[in-house]
Amino acid sequence: MHYDWYKELYRILKPQGIMFMTTLVDNFKIKLTRSGLGKYNNGDLVTRGNVKEGHRTFSAFQPKEFMKMLFSNAEILEHIETKPEKGGWLPQDVWIIRAFLPSDQ
Repeated sequence: MHYDWYKELYRILKPQGIMFMTTLVDNFKIKLTRSGLGKYNNGDLVTRGNVKEGHRTFSAFQPKEFMKMLFSNAEILEHIETKPEKGGWLPQDVWIIRAFLPSDQ
């Protein structure tokens, strides 16, 4: 459903509108299984959870390559990667993108 939710968010974004989102990227690789890590390292989206997608315990891990492909119809203004502090929480990556003008696509 990643493609569907992004398509809908982009649809309602005005031309040159700004979108701010966070994702589970490299900091969260420690939570992946061996097979999940292999998929992630190949640039593939990894989902986990024996629950309905969108449930609070569902997790999706988005490699940078996947996000750049997903955002191919927009300009990535900023990608902020914050390293975790020792013994602290795992920060998500921040993505700030801008919708292209219709003539730019």
